[in-house]
Amino acid sequence: MADPVFIQKQVKDNTEDLHNFVRDLKLWEEEMKRKDRQLSNDQKEEIFPPVRRAKISNNVPTKKPNSDNITKKRIPSYDYKTWDQFDVDKACEEIDTKDNKSESEDENENEEEKARQEEKYKKEMALYEKEIGNKHVKAGKWDEAIESYSRAIAAYSRDPIFYANRALCYLKKKKFQAAEMDCEASLKLDSTYVKAYLRCAAAHEALCRYEDARHKLRCALQLEPNNVQAQRDLERLTNQVTKNPIKESETKQSEAKVQKQDNEKEPESVAAKQINVTNKILENSKTEPVKECRTEPNWQHSDSTILPISKPPHLRSKKPLKRIEIHDVGLNMPKHVCVRLAQVKPQDLPGTSESSMSSSPAQSSTGPKPRSILTLNPSSSTCKGLPPPPKTSVQFHISWNGIKSDNKLCYQFLKQIPGEELPEIFKESLESRTFTSIVQILALEFTAAGDEVLPYLQGLAKVRRFSTLVLFMSPADKTNLTTLFDYCTQKTEASPDEIARLRKLYELL
Repeated sequence: MADPVFIQKQVKDNTEDLHNFVRDLKLWEEEMKRKDRQLSNDQKEEIFPPVRRAKISNNVPTKKPNSDNITKKRIPSYDYKTWDQFDVDKACEEIDTKDNKSESEDENENEEEKARQEEKYKKEMALYEKEIGNKHVKAGKWDEAIESYSRAIAAYSRDPIFYANRALCYLKKKKFQAAEMDCEASLKLDSTYVKAYLRCAAAHEALCRYEDARHKLRCALQLEPNNVQAQRDLERLTNQVTKNPIKESETKQSEAKVQKQDNEKEPESVAAKQINVTNKILENSKTEPVKECRTEPNWQHSDSTILPISKPPHLRSKKPLKRIEIHDVGLNMPKHVCVRLAQVKPQDLPGTSESSMSSSPAQSSTGPKPRSILTLNPSSSTCKGLPPPPKTSVQFHISWNGIKSDNKLCYQFLKQIPGEELPEIFKESLESRTFTSIVQILALEFTAAGDEVLPYLQGLAKVRRFSTLVLFMSPADKTNLTTLFDYCTQKTEASPDEIARLRKLYELL
């Protein structure tokens, strides 16, 4: 074990050495500062006053006072003559002008800062949409990728990569005109983007415009002479054109016609061309049929289509959204909707008159009747029809909302569904209102008809959100459940232990 006296002596020596080192360091620092000041004083040129009766040299610099640096002398309080000559209004105006200038400068700086922040936010949003589009491209989802790149272009339209990437998706969808327009827009923004040249050449080749395709490939080779893809495509196109001279002449004639039409048109501005490019892309996306997606409906957008607006968070509205009631119109239409539609007369419709209806009775009797939703009656089968058994919670809620005003239809609808399938149908989307209405129908209709109730109670207890639904049960729900369990005990649908277990799950014990 070490001697404590020796350790204490060693610590004391170490502290003395440390103090000496710090003192030497401070002395060295002060010496350096002193030498630095001495050198700076030596470098300054000292200007002495001129000798008596000697001519003052013109080399001596004379400091002229600036008008800006001259501060106005303060008027003493006892100098009444000067105070009488002092213009108070003028002094106040000068102060106000200074304040207004400072405020305007601050406002301009704030506006510039806001503009920079908005542009930065738009760029970030566009890059985010671009990354989503790239993921869709890797997965082969071309429609989703086109939507993502379109949103990126709407947020920030000065990046050529967005147009080129969307052109690739249009090529995969075989929309060659749209791909060509996107490539041209990308090249207008950046004339050195090689990928845009290659994709534009592919679009020209698909449209049988071989000379344009070769021209784009030559431009790409001028920028990147060692590009293997451009070399291979150019060689293949030249061989194809030389083998088929008829195609070459046809392409030249079509190009000459296009040039004549372009020369006849008036020159447009760059902004107008960009707008036309986007409009043409939208039109082509509507008119060109897609072979891979024939099952999808052909939606036609009207002029009153509302496009989404991207706003930064600090400019968005803080008002709460309005709740809109939506009625299901279809096979399971509510009765009050059918009655209202049946009460509407044809004379009340726009574009119809009594003269037009009375002038052609023969046409109305013999000709085909126009299809309209107003031909529905409250007694028709569409209003009172029984919905088919659902497979998902969405189908159940749609059907249930259409027939919930009629207890008999609700009873028949639930009778189609086995109680064991309720957990698979609802999963996590059973609402408290639906739960209450189901329990009510079971207590009113099923008990009156003498049907089994226990499978439905067991199925509802297996739903994932069952514990939350039990917490929000009303006294009426608890009374209905007690009547149902009493009914089960009377009919001996299950053992008393099973019924007691269910009562405990429903928190009725």
